[in-house]
Amino acid sequence: MATKSISSDAARLHAQKEARALLISLISRPLEEVHLELVDIEVEALGTPDGVIRVLVEHLGSHERGPRIDLDGIAEATKLVDALIEANDPIEQAFTLEVSSPGLERPLRTPAHFERFRDAEIAVKTVAGTAGERRVQGRLESCDTDPAGVIVIAGRTISYNEIERARTVFRWGEEAPPTANGEPRKKGALPKGQRPVHPKALLAAAKTVSEQPLSTEDEVVFVPHESTVQQISDAPAALAPPQLIPTEVTP
Repeated sequence: MATKSISSDAARLHAQKEARALLISLISRPLEEVHLELVDIEVEALGTPDGVIRVLVEHLGSHERGPRIDLDGIAEATKLVDALIEANDPIEQAFTLEVSSPGLERPLRTPAHFERFRDAEIAVKTVAGTAGERRVQGRLESCDTDPAGVIVIAGRTISYNEIERARTVFRWGEEAPPTANGEPRKKGALPKGQRPVHPKALLAAAKTVSEQPLSTEDEVVFVPHESTVQQISDAPAALAPPQLIPTEVTP
């Protein structure tokens, strides 16, 4: 029984990795064409009633509304991603689709992501079997632009293909890492491209897309097909006081 359970779990994890890679290849370019960036895709419990595919998006730097994603951007991404999944039907299992912005601690997936946060504090989890500790946290000292290259974090060299997960680290009220030219940042300042977002600012209404248009309030949108789409906005117009925001967010 135990052997069968382990085998089933391994098969599910493999299916989730394949689904993630397939979805990244499917939606990355269409999002870029409307000036949106695919930050990451998280796949959880696929093949179970609790299956979730979470798509994290941001505005591209060239976007007319600036880099910070807003509700209009989330709505645009939600409709586009849902349409692509409907048209291509890449995943056989039923799942809930969530589209949101990255939040306080942003996942790092591509060499361009790492380059954007050079000199910042990041956390990396390596794939099983990699030599040394699997979890490393510290300053991102350097990173290659080639996906076949490496990063250097806290003095340790790790190749991109050894990284299972990576994210930025944000701490309220602590000294930020120096800028790329060596100048100190002000206390609480964010590295370039990183922004504070209230992680609790979520759902205010629910409605069916075919019945009513999106409002200007944060909301959940349920789309009537095999996969349920949730639109989640965690970027309110006014940021709450720092003491109301958790100092540590685990992706």
